[in-house]
Amino acid sequence: MKKPLTLFFTGLLCVHFLFAQTSALYLQTSEMNHQMVQYDADKGSLMRFYATSNPMESRGQVSGYNSPERRQRLLQLIADNLKQLEQAEFDKMNINGKVDYVLFKRNLEDEQYKLQQEQKSYDQIVRFLPFSDRIYTLVKPRARGLSVNAQEVAKEMDGILKAVMQANEKLKKEEGVEQQLATLASEAVKGLQGVLKSYYAFYNAYDPQFSWWIPKTYSSLDSELDTYAKGLLGKGQPNSTQKDDGSGIIGKPIGREELIRQLKLEFIPYTPEELTEIANKEFAWCDAELLKASVEMGFGTDWKAAQEKVKNSFVAPGQQPQAMLELYEQSVAF
Repeated sequence: MKKPLTLFFTGLLCVHFLFAQTSALYLQTSEMNHQMVQYDADKGSLMRFYATSNPMESRGQVSGYNSPERRQRLLQLIADNLKQLEQAEFDKMNINGKVDYVLFKRNLEDEQYKLQQEQKSYDQIVRFLPFSDRIYTLVKPRARGLSVNAQEVAKEMDGILKAVMQANEKLKKEEGVEQQLATLASEAVKGLQGVLKSYYAFYNAYDPQFSWWIPKTYSSLDSELDTYAKGLLGKGQPNSTQKDDGSGIIGKPIGREELIRQLKLEFIPYTPEELTEIANKEFAWCDAELLKASVEMGFGTDWKAAQEKVKNSFVAPGQQPQAMLELYEQSVAF
């Protein structure tokens, strides 16, 4: 029995050695590998630590909504990585490292821009969240696993409940909010619901004092927040220069500046106007070729009839081979 075991462990060592060698070779292909992998790991940790939902309850999926604290921590992480890139010796990298450097820097700057824009939008709706700081302060001990004074928590939660009720009453007098901002405000309230739910689930049924003081107040607060989130969403009003074309879908143009930014992000060295000019030239060429083919097929300038002929030349399911051959010969003749 010793020989099979020896062979097994020998094979295992060989696999481990080959894996180590392969990993080492991969790491050598790009000087940026370590920083990129570290960034992904750090970002994942921040997303989970400051999540507004419990990943265990959502099958490992972390909510895409960024709380103010998570947004600031992500911005700091990006700034640290951009600073690290400034110190990298780009000219000494191999081609793989240079490509990774350019793409990684592009992605970091794009994420940074989106988070900054998100913060600007949040600043416009923070007036609807006068109780948010109190909630985030309340739940902070949960993320660090600290014990809490249940009686004081109940008192603070009751105060937050009254603040949300006042906000609900004030919202009824609000005429309307731009749709995008209303959606963001609603998501922010749902985010607050999420952190409170995680906070409650962490202490309830574990701390007897917490289970005595909190459940009723928490239930009322959660219900009030839910009403408020729906109310905010209901106040949303479309604010777009695009008119309804009958489809019921009204888009929101991003504007020339953002379009240029996205073109640069994809390394497209053209302005929107230049792309439109190129497209018009290509369409003109297509139209000319379409008319040329139509004339050759004997339809003159009636290119629609020519297209119908080509379309009807395709074989329908169930046709006999002879019929298929005849249709093919007819199409070739034209």
